[in-house]
Amino acid sequence: MEFTQEQIEYMTERFTNLKESDKEILRKFFRGSREARLLRMVMGPQIMDLLSEIRAPRRGIAAPR
Repeated sequence: MEFTQEQIEYMTERFTNLKESDKEILRKFFRGSREARLLRMVMGPQIMDLLSEIRAPRRGIAAPR
């Protein structure tokens, strides 16, 4: 499945509007669950673009300023 940039932006915006506790639930799910691996297999490699948008914010030296 190919996501357009518009779709990625839309989903990223919706993710941004979630409560932090809900964001963390999704982050944990996408990090290592068997279900997430299967979802990536079905939806294709472009899903990783979306997942990289929603991963946990960087901390420390790597954090954006």
